[in-house]
Amino acid sequence: LTVTETDSLNIGLNATQNVTTSNGAVSITAANSIVGLGNLTAGGTLGNVTLTSTNNGVTFNTFAGQVSGNVLNVVSQTNSTLNTNVANLTAGVSNGSLTIVERDNLVINAGSDVTASNDISITVGNAAVGNLTGTGNIVSTSGNVTLTVANTTGGNVTLTAGTITGDVLNITAVNTSAVNTSINTIVGKVTGQNQGLTVTETSDLSIGAGNLTANGGLISIRALGGTGINGVGYLNAGTGNVTLNAPSGSIVLNANASQVTGNVLAVRSSADSYLRTNVSNLAALITAGGINVGEAND
Repeated sequence: LTVTETDSLNIGLNATQNVTTSNGAVSITAANSIVGLGNLTAGGTLGNVTLTSTNNGVTFNTFAGQVSGNVLNVVSQTNSTLNTNVANLTAGVSNGSLTIVERDNLVINAGSDVTASNDISITVGNAAVGNLTGTGNIVSTSGNVTLTVANTTGGNVTLTAGTITGDVLNITAVNTSAVNTSINTIVGKVTGQNQGLTVTETSDLSIGAGNLTANGGLISIRALGGTGINGVGYLNAGTGNVTLNAPSGSIVLNANASQVTGNVLAVRSSADSYLRTNVSNLAALITAGGINVGEAND
């Protein structure tokens, strides 16, 4: 089904008025907004869905899984919000934010990036256990990125082939997660027991005031450029280990007592580094400069 509308378009006035195909794609283009209270289903989740609003936004957020298909492609000018039941996502919002709430798993494929000029929020596992994975990029040119696993029993965020770009990255997951980033600040939590988080940042990285925590798993942060790793937020792995690597800069996490908490703390940097810790063991390699550690349990 292909529809081209010269103005705005409503998909259903209630949840019983739907647009469906048995095994084909759905493509809807409108000059202005695309909204609706009905379901939009392509091939019983096997077909692809393309929604294009040339001058406005796309909004389908009345109930869970409102847009169903295989690959969802959203193109809009302004803010867009969709509740989905799809396998793959690609999106571009030229002048606004993007919010996606997916019922279970979601994949961002290579060459199928998710971009917006403002904030990007992607939630998976809204109705079942779900993971956010893939090899594509998530890019907010002037906003923040929020990646959330909503299900409390399991789910991870693993985006290590592409890059997450934005100002602040807020990540929430249950199981061990790993991300490649090009951001300024990170906050978040991994809640599953003995589950951790690995972050590889292209430049320097700040731990934000919202803190970064894990429940007994490894927290590993590598900042490949810039000034290194810093910030006012707490870095707390519980009984897990913490690895901090700034091969071209320093590590400065001394704004608060016990700012870095864990079992074994491994530090590597190439400039003077300062940390206030609550750890059992310390290993450090400073290739140029020294290290100053204030341990809570001296």
